[in-house]
Amino acid sequence: MLTLEQVTKRFGTHTVLRDFSLTLDAGMIGCLLGPSGSGKTTVLRLIAGFDTPDAGTIAIDGTPVADARRALEPHRRRVGMVFQDHALFPHLTVAENIAFGLRHWRTEERKARVQALLSLIDLGAAAHKYPHELSGGQQQRVALARALAPRPRLLLLDEPFSNLDSMLRERLAMEVRRILKHEAVTALLVTHDQFEAFAIADRLGVVTNGQLVQWDTPYGLYHQPQNRFVAEFVGEGAFLPGTFEARRQVRTELGTLPCLTDTTLSPGDAVDVLLRPDDLVHDEASPVIARPIHAVFRGSIIRYTLRLASGAIVLMDHPSHDPLPLESAIGVRLDTRHVVVFRRTSAGIVGAGQNRNARTFEPSHTL
Repeated sequence: MLTLEQVTKRFGTHTVLRDFSLTLDAGMIGCLLGPSGSGKTTVLRLIAGFDTPDAGTIAIDGTPVADARRALEPHRRRVGMVFQDHALFPHLTVAENIAFGLRHWRTEERKARVQALLSLIDLGAAAHKYPHELSGGQQQRVALARALAPRPRLLLLDEPFSNLDSMLRERLAMEVRRILKHEAVTALLVTHDQFEAFAIADRLGVVTNGQLVQWDTPYGLYHQPQNRFVAEFVGEGAFLPGTFEARRQVRTELGTLPCLTDTTLSPGDAVDVLLRPDDLVHDEASPVIARPIHAVFRGSIIRYTLRLASGAIVLMDHPSHDPLPLESAIGVRLDTRHVVVFRRTSAGIVGAGQNRNARTFEPSHTL
């Protein structure tokens, strides 16, 4: 449904996007995830037709809509857009807002479409209310319904939940996913909130410095990051020093791990192993000792920061009904299904993933 091939966009001397390519199949929900200023919103503006690429091509449903020489007008692309601030008309009711883009439809068809969407977003009882009478989440659902009303081929959502509190964002993201799947609409979302992205998307892309560094499933992005930036940006984790050995193994302070890798690593190479909080388990029978130095209560689990004997820092999730005493020696062991290794290019102990040391790393080996 959507294809971007080698798209580049410049504003003056500043290159915002560089050789940006992705493909989104019909009926799928994609999400671009990245820090502020990475170029995510520019991608949406190019697809919608608000900006024109300096190089590369954009196609919707197999039809080219933009390249460096020509661009199809935005209103002819059949692309809907949901903005960060909802942009509802304050003088129109909920039903009138939804019907705004259906002015050329026949009256009966327009009424039927509005009623169907009111039912879909569960706001039938609010049809005659005005936007100021609705909550933030209700306003966002109305904005979504208005964008869906003309049956666009593609829907773009620019940070649609950023003005809502974190608990509501994730819940509304799941609700929006249900609505989009019901309507069988292909959608591309931009956000910086990982939980929101995981709740709604079929495919996720991490964007930094105007480039798409990985386009994958949420599972693949979290468990098989293709480089260190993705590993640090998506989820939480720590990097544990290790040594690559013969027979495709990595030796670490927590034990020796089997790994499948390419030939760029040689026995004796220093590496860093990515460990997620769910890769470690409390086990008093284990000979490996750690000390919990910090704890964050997260409802069903407590996330512990652990210091190993070497001083290295790792993270561990543990059931909250069985709290562990801080600063006491506990046994831990690895229970990981995905071993992701990065070649280390300078010496030193690596701490928690949030501790960005001023060191350089070569691209990762996803094992």
